Amino acid sequence: MELDRESGGRLRTSRSGLRAKLIYSLSRRKSGSLFNQASFIEDIRFIEEQQIVEDLRKVLSAENLLPEHHDDYHTLLRFLQARKFDIEKAKTMWKNMLLWRTQYGTDHIEETFKFEELKEVKGCYPHGHHGVDKQGRPIYIELIGKIDPHRLVEVTSMERYVRYHVLEFERTLNKKFPACSIAAGKHIDSTTAILDVTGVVKSSTIC
Repeated sequence: MELDRESGGRLRTSRSGLRAKLIYSLSRRKSGSLFNQASFIEDIRFIEEQQIVEDLRKVLSAENLLPEHHDDYHTLLRFLQARKFDIEKAKTMWKNMLLWRTQYGTDHIEETFKFEELKEVKGCYPHGHHGVDKQGRPIYIELIGKIDPHRLVEVTSMERYVRYHVLEFERTLNKKFPACSIAAGKHIDSTTAILDVTGVVKSSTIC
C-alpha cells in the first residue's frame, strides 16, 4: 500500500506497497494489563501506515490529547481510516471521543458501574460471548427471536442497559482482545457477531 500526500494532510492509497512484519510484546499495549508476563504476537503493518500513525501521534501529543492508556497504534489507525487518513479530521474525531469518555465516565466504568440485574436481563434478552471464530476473534451472539421487550423495560432502564453495553465494550477492549491476541499469536481487535433471528415473526407492513 502506498500513501501519497494530498492537500490538507490527506493520503491516497494503492495496494502496491511494502509490509512490515513486526513482533512486539503485548505488555506494552496497556499499562496495568492483567497480563504481567511478556506475550509475543505477530503484528503485520504497512510501513506507510506506520508513518501516518506516527504523524497523528505527534499532533495529538503536542496538544496534550494522547493519554498513555489510549496511545495504541491500532486505535490511532482506525481513527485515520475512519477519516480517510485526513489527520485534522481524525484529530477532531479523537478529541470528541476523549470528551465523551470523560463526560460518560468510560475510563472508570469497570470500577464504578455494577449491573446487578444482568441475570434478569439475559432471561429476556439472551446474549453473550461464546468462544472464538477461525481467525481467533471473540464471537458475540444475540438470540433476537427470544427477546421480551416488555419484560426488559421492567427489569432495567434503557439508560442502564446502554451503560451496560459500554461496560461490555470496555471489557472486550481491555481483556478479551488481549487474551484472544495471545491465544491466536496475532493482533485481534474485532469480533464476529451472530444475530439469531429464529422465532422472529415477519411483519407484513410495507414501509
